[in-house]
Amino acid sequence: MTSPEIEKIKEDLIAFGFNEFDDYTKNLSVFSQKEPNKLVEKIYSLFNLPTPEIQRAKNPYHFQLLINEVKENGNFNIGDKIQKFWIDLHANQLKDLTEKGTIYTTLAKTANNTFLSSFQNISWLVEEQIKSRLKPQNIGYTPFQSSFTFDQLGIFWLRKFYQLKFGIPLTETQKLFAEANIFWCYCTENYFVYCPHPQTIVLDENNKLHHETGAAIKWDKNFELYVWRGIEVSKDLITQPQNITKEDIIGERNAEKRRIIQEKLGSERFGHLLGLVELDKDVDLQGNMQYLYRTKEFDTIAKDFLYFAKVSCPSTGRIYFLSVPPGLNNVWDAVAWTFGKDKESYRPIIET
Repeated sequence: MTSPEIEKIKEDLIAFGFNEFDDYTKNLSVFSQKEPNKLVEKIYSLFNLPTPEIQRAKNPYHFQLLINEVKENGNFNIGDKIQKFWIDLHANQLKDLTEKGTIYTTLAKTANNTFLSSFQNISWLVEEQIKSRLKPQNIGYTPFQSSFTFDQLGIFWLRKFYQLKFGIPLTETQKLFAEANIFWCYCTENYFVYCPHPQTIVLDENNKLHHETGAAIKWDKNFELYVWRGIEVSKDLITQPQNITKEDIIGERNAEKRRIIQEKLGSERFGHLLGLVELDKDVDLQGNMQYLYRTKEFDTIAKDFLYFAKVSCPSTGRIYFLSVPPGLNNVWDAVAWTFGKDKESYRPIIET
């Protein structure tokens, strides 16, 4: 198969993957009606194990609590065995087909760099939320090992695409998994603990979690995440932006999250809340205006005025308000400081 032909297959895969993802998010109610009992019976029978007790979590946090209970009872985790089985299930039919096996590997890399990264980002955000809830209770987060997870749904789509292109049929187990209501699961000899798919997933045009007025991902009222372009933010910013205060902005130390506040509120209101005074401005080397501001009011906590550089990202065009040290009066000094340089060393490097 020639390189142009492979490139065309890769393009088709990306389109297929994103379409499948879109279809999935719009039909979550269908998954809620398809419990994983048949899949669990099938998998455990392959390991000559009796059907385990199936425990359904209410949401990802409850899922972690159920895992902790199962572990305390000394149940032996078989997730590593199932993971190996799942990998073999995808690959075994291809191992004697050298060219097709190579194409499968190429497509897997392509998928991982495109639509599969959306799965990984969602899983990571959910996992971080679980950790933040466990920490105040001094409960450690225990990574679970199981192959039947949300991320693997994307791998199934890759396999489904491969079937369409090369005619290698899906197995019964793969079909059962595609219909199972599993977001995450944890497998032991006696228990199969799983978290169902969420009620809601809302994405932007790049398949990143994003909702401008509500929860971007939600299981129930006790577990929902508010996300802006793939970054978790506070519920108030999304649902009650009119209540955001100057203290909220100043208290946010993450530059990207502060940029999101500015984007949500609009630059005019953002600047008004902070009470900014323009100290200097100039055109950057990409032709965009950059500004140096100082707050009108003296900050009693910092014991000085607060200074910000307003800059444009050359690759995305996004506007950032970056905190810079007090006492500056030149915008180039301020921007150079954010790169750990002084004005003289910063400008020539950029020009080169």
